Amino acid sequence: MWLFQTSFMVGEDVVGELTKSMQKIGLDMRVLALVNDTIGTLAGGRFYNQDVIAAVILGTGTNAAYVERANAIPKWHGPLPKSGDMVINMEWGNFRSSHLPLTEYDVAVDAESLNPGEQIFEKLISGMYLGDIVRIALLKMAEEADFFGDTVPLKLRVAFILRN
Repeated sequence: MWLFQTSFMVGEDVVGELTKSMQKIGLDMRVLALVNDTIGTLAGGRFYNQDVIAAVILGTGTNAAYVERANAIPKWHGPLPKSGDMVINMEWGNFRSSHLPLTEYDVAVDAESLNPGEQIFEKLISGMYLGDIVRIALLKMAEEADFFGDTVPLKLRVAFILRN
């Protein structure tokens, strides 16, 4: 997940601040839940079918969550939940492995991103980065194969200019 941290909100009551902001613009609403999209997707699936055990988000970003037996979680030290199950938010966008093949385009996208070296898996498969992968491929074709004639369009040199 690409996280843009607002330092003034760290440690603050996000629901309280959201409620104040809604009131400020005249919205008569109450925040009943603030949920991670992947966890919400899994909860929604299990609401309709208890056999659902995993959820995956493939969109602007990517993430996955699954249901695990709480007693199988080595880090768990509290009392076990009544159901015996625990939801695990994998935050797999930050997964990186020597077994994950990175193309020259992936390496270039990572280098030009706001968070080089982080969220590698997310940069490989999520929508937020697809436009730039296309831009970098077009730039290479323009430079090496005269894809656009004798000149390389200047905008192809601008990182993240292609939105999808």
